[in-house]
Amino acid sequence: MKTNIKIYFRYKTLACFFIPWLAFVFTSCARYHPAILISYTKEGNEVSIKKLTKGAAPSWSPDGKQIVFQDQGICILDIETKKRIQLTSSGSNPGWSPNGKQVAYVHNGIWIWDDASRVHRLFSHEGDHPCWMPNGEAIAFSRQGIWLMNTDGSNKIKLADTGIPLSFSPDGLSMLIEQWQPDQVLFGLAEINLANSETRRLTDGTKGSYAPDGQSIVYSHEGIWAYSKTKKDSTRIVMDGYDPKWSPAGDRIVFCDRGYIWIIDAPYKATPVKWKFR
Repeated sequence: MKTNIKIYFRYKTLACFFIPWLAFVFTSCARYHPAILISYTKEGNEVSIKKLTKGAAPSWSPDGKQIVFQDQGICILDIETKKRIQLTSSGSNPGWSPNGKQVAYVHNGIWIWDDASRVHRLFSHEGDHPCWMPNGEAIAFSRQGIWLMNTDGSNKIKLADTGIPLSFSPDGLSMLIEQWQPDQVLFGLAEINLANSETRRLTDGTKGSYAPDGQSIVYSHEGIWAYSKTKKDSTRIVMDGYDPKWSPAGDRIVFCDRGYIWIIDAPYKATPVKWKFR
């Protein structure tokens, strides 16, 4: 009994010393987040980076003036005015349609919100990670593999047995996907040729998108990187962050870090090309 009392008082004394100290450390860390470290330079120009809003999973509007994202539901933010609109009180992984008139998102299935009618329509009872085809006629999504289905629910086909769809190439001929690499025990980014379903691995990493020229991708891997498909090398953009998306104009990138959405100048201009889907 005496031993138990001694141990109790020892722990109590230690707790009285350490708990206030730990509280001070945690409070200090919460107040003083380190700045996001930019990993590249622009010749003759300062790199612009801004915090946009609290949230996650950003997706650009086709005109590049707004983003749709998740934050206790699905929201839209005007990048210039900072005006914020709440579309839903729940949902995740939103994606803007190529014509800018609809938003696909996930909430017990995949739904499509229509700007004109203000109606939320069920697209699929199951699935996640909706990704619009450049012509706006079909959506890719994940459900025990990668599937493609017309927006009216017809012509459902399976593209891959595993993986998550991330982004269609601007010409609509290929898709960027995230796949588990069992031989290397990590995630990797790959490209599916939609004409023959052949898959080509690009680089390690997760969560990315094509640049509007189709020749580069931006992705997450211990920071944000831009990968050139022609040069087959990567440029590090920031030391931290995840889920980056290249802007439709090819000059900016949005990404997430520490519970917020940020916007930064792209390391180089990716000139947009028109899609030419069959």
